[in-house]
Amino acid sequence: MKVFQLEPEAVVLMSKLRRPLHFTESEFGDAMEVMTKLFIERINLSALKENLRSVLPAENLDGLKSYGGLKTLELWLGEVAKLTTAPQTMLPLFVLYDLRVAYKHLIPEARQAEMKASCRTRLGVQPEASLEVLYDTLVAGLEKSFDQMATSAVGAKHEMKQDQDSD
Repeated sequence: MKVFQLEPEAVVLMSKLRRPLHFTESEFGDAMEVMTKLFIERINLSALKENLRSVLPAENLDGLKSYGGLKTLELWLGEVAKLTTAPQTMLPLFVLYDLRVAYKHLIPEARQAEMKASCRTRLGVQPEASLEVLYDTLVAGLEKSFDQMATSAVGAKHEMKQDQDSD
């Protein structure tokens, strides 16, 4: 099962993934947009939900229907990959999504400021830190998260193979 879908469109996006040069709000927002498309919109939602349906108790299946990619991946990491730190592992991805909304969506200024402050707080970045510091902290968090996901997914695959071999 593929957790992320890497279609040819993702290759095009990867060529657009670059660190901002001047760290203007526009450049920063553009970087958040590309990362969101690569790291969030490529989540294989249908495969994750299908896999979760086979392991979740019937009473938990109703909630699964309304979950988007991030919540579904978080649930899958906890239930299937047995990653006990799934909420902390997913935090940078949730922050990435919120940063894209804060910097690229047309929302009231007060809501935008609130979202930006929340993202900084959740990443442990000082309120007055530069966009470059925010970017670097986010990228480091994403790298750590993807490493944790890969390790737990490999462990889950190994465990499932052992279960199949013992049947």
